[in-house]
Amino acid sequence: MSRRKYNRPIVDVSKAAEPEEIRRLLEDGICPICGCGPYRVVAGHAHRVHDVDCHVLREMGHLTKSAVICDEDHHLRMVARGKANPDALRGSDGCRHPRTLSTAGRESQRRKALGISSEVHQKASAEAHRRHFEGRVAPALVVAERLLRGGSTLRAASAESGLCPETIRRHLPALVADARERYGSRARRS
Repeated sequence: MSRRKYNRPIVDVSKAAEPEEIRRLLEDGICPICGCGPYRVVAGHAHRVHDVDCHVLREMGHLTKSAVICDEDHHLRMVARGKANPDALRGSDGCRHPRTLSTAGRESQRRKALGISSEVHQKASAEAHRRHFEGRVAPALVVAERLLRGGSTLRAASAESGLCPETIRRHLPALVADARERYGSRARRS
């Protein structure tokens, strides 16, 4: 039985100019160049028939180098094979070679360097900050507030609660101002 299940195009690839459409075709194992498929390894077909390698296919779909563009079963077999023989992943000189990035990978790295996060990353980061605040900072602020209301200095409240004085100043400015008035310049330096 031939590896190619279909010899004729099964989709109209004239619509495949958009990266989203190319990604969908690659996920389905259909060649985005000629429309034939599905293939277990669409990159193998593209290389043999169209002389287009997997890097170009990933560029067409705006995918990173680590994106899987083959059949899931084939991918899992190759992962198992790599884990069984890790030396096969290295070059002939025995060491890994510097990683080159695809256009999508370079864009991702640029966004990280500039601090421009995706919406998903921003939501995850905000959730992590919220959990940290609720889990550690909020209970410590209760301790600091109790100490400041009881007449302690900012330094003593900071040492007892485990929070830095700046965090206490930011979250409890009125109580810190009262402590400054009570203890004068000594509280200001803590």
